[in-house]
Amino acid sequence: MASNTSILLKKSKKLNKILVIISILVLTVILSLNNFKLTNVEAHNPLAYPIEIFSLWNDTTPTIDGTIGFTPSSLAGEWSSAAVYDLFDFKGDPDGKILLQNDNTHLYVAMDAVSYLTADPAGGWGSTLYLDADHYGVLYSNVFAVAFTRNSSGYHVEIKQSTGQPDEWIVVDYGTVGVPLPITGILVNVGYGKSAFNNLTSHRQFEFSIPYASSGLASGDMFGVGFEIFDGLIAVGKINTWP
Repeated sequence: MASNTSILLKKSKKLNKILVIISILVLTVILSLNNFKLTNVEAHNPLAYPIEIFSLWNDTTPTIDGTIGFTPSSLAGEWSSAAVYDLFDFKGDPDGKILLQNDNTHLYVAMDAVSYLTADPAGGWGSTLYLDADHYGVLYSNVFAVAFTRNSSGYHVEIKQSTGQPDEWIVVDYGTVGVPLPITGILVNVGYGKSAFNNLTSHRQFEFSIPYASSGLASGDMFGVGFEIFDGLIAVGKINTWP
């Protein structure tokens, strides 16, 4: 049984303060793409309850450069008006942050990996954003993943669409960090430095720009979501997720 949650995307005051409610089903993100074994998936962390998350309106587009500009005491930072949520480690303890904000055309996501202190560890590392466009909570064709991986051959961004079968994904777009992908226009970037959530030690940071049109989503749609960051490209590697 999949868990229910909801996300509230706030629109600009110029649009008569309309609040568009988007309910989302949570996808399990304990496993990396290469280790999905189930077609029905659910939240694994009870600390995500109540499972309602909000993406807040911001009419200033964040720069997707791998540096999360957040200032808690003012709105000066590019992510300072974003909604902020915890990432959880495999034991269920808070360990990192997710930031969500949107405008009329894009969803913007940042993941602050505050405990991932090695800039470029051996063995591969990355992050993934999962979207379930039809809100079924199962791995049908309308589930896709924005998958970033760093391995010995470079920095790779793939948009993978589920076939509905375990371990079967089709790559529908491909590129690298810092450049919009040629088909979807999705932009991913990574960085290494200090942030408002860990201003003592440099660590890895991830930013995503997701055009609504490229993901099959629109304001008011029902969809599922999951987030993960990881070290190691196998299941025994370190992993942080929401939910």
